[in-house]
Amino acid sequence: MASIDAFARARRQREPVGLWLGWIAVAFIALVVGWLVAEGTTVVGLIPDPPPAPLQPALIDFNGSASTALVVSFLFAAAAWWIGRRALGLAEPPGAGAGVAIALVLAAVGVLVWVLNPFAAIVIAVPVTRGCSRR
Repeated sequence: MASIDAFARARRQREPVGLWLGWIAVAFIALVVGWLVAEGTTVVGLIPDPPPAPLQPALIDFNGSASTALVVSFLFAAAAWWIGRRALGLAEPPGAGAGVAIALVLAAVGVLVWVLNPFAAIVIAVPVTRGCSRR
């Protein structure tokens, strides 16, 4: 409710919240592109499939193909972010709309996680404590 109230207040003050939501969407799409490229490197055989359980650090072989896959994934994600910003014409907007946009997105993600798995929502919820008063 506080995020919706902040959004309403920002709209009354004509803060550019929509542009910041575009920034968040472009950043999310860039991360998905990087992830898909990383998954693609395992499909084409550049790196082996990841093991089902975590390995000991000494057993991890970070060779040339693994570092190449990491760099390629990063470059694709960075290119997707840069192209997305240019395609949407997103210049950095001034004002306090960024905080409102992030609060709205986090609230929406929290509700989505709560609908899918209430126990996971408890884990990702940020507890707010104001201190204990003792008598």
